[in-house]
Amino acid sequence: MITYLRHNLRCIKDSLIHLYKNPLRYILFIIPLSVSIFLILISYNTQKNIEHNFKYNKERIIIFLKEDISSKQIKNFKDNVINDFEIISFKYLNKEESLRLYSEINKQDEIINNLDYNPLPQTIIIEKEIHNGSSENLYDLLKKSSLIESFNSNTIFLERIIFLKDILLNILIISLVFLLFILIIFINYYIKIEISSNKNKIYIYYMIGARESYIRREYLYLPIIAGLISCIFAYLLFQVLYFFLTKSLNEVLASFGIIYNFISISFVEAALCTFLVIIISISICLYTIHRYLNSTFNS
Repeated sequence: MITYLRHNLRCIKDSLIHLYKNPLRYILFIIPLSVSIFLILISYNTQKNIEHNFKYNKERIIIFLKEDISSKQIKNFKDNVINDFEIISFKYLNKEESLRLYSEINKQDEIINNLDYNPLPQTIIIEKEIHNGSSENLYDLLKKSSLIESFNSNTIFLERIIFLKDILLNILIISLVFLLFILIIFINYYIKIEISSNKNKIYIYYMIGARESYIRREYLYLPIIAGLISCIFAYLLFQVLYFFLTKSLNEVLASFGIIYNFISISFVEAALCTFLVIIISISICLYTIHRYLNSTFNS
């Protein structure tokens, strides 16, 4: 057991020394591998944020009422809408409340502050679940109603968000394929060169009775260490981008009245990503080492 551990520690030490002495030889693999992991982290994080902020897929309809609408008419309209449609919330705002809400959302809009009157009408904000075709009947009711001047919905915005989510899913899949491709290229390149340049050393190992598992450990750790470095570099790059992105994007979204909660990738999720990269590296390593060792002694 002590000999086994000592041999593994020596292999790890030799791999670190090898990487330290030849950094340029592996930087061309570490950089694209880091980019691939970074793309995976970004697309996964953005998907997670979209699902968190739009998980209920609420459709918000803003209704502007005509002048001189009585509270009784509004109550009747509310009862009709709530009874006939799947309404989550129904909120009525008078002219002063509408102006206050508009001012909070559009703090940088100086035009409305310079007016000496309130240009906003009474407003109703409706939130409902999104179902295919379920909004059409409600739209017809709103168009025919004599109380309503105009209305607008965030359906188009939600459709764009869903479209963006689908694009991110494709990026995630492409990044995973790219990650696997880079790992295969790197490990094949490294192992082929190392086994070819150490043929005589491997023959001696076999002649003195060393098992293949003993020999392969010497070529196993460098790809794993390179993958670990790539994961750390990608995660640090993600944290830097996330810091600047949240500070700037939060202000932009707030100016449009979009409430958005940013969720970063936790350390556990980053560790699982690293663990996945190492597992894939070990799997490819064992396969390629076995293949090249066999081809070496069969040739």
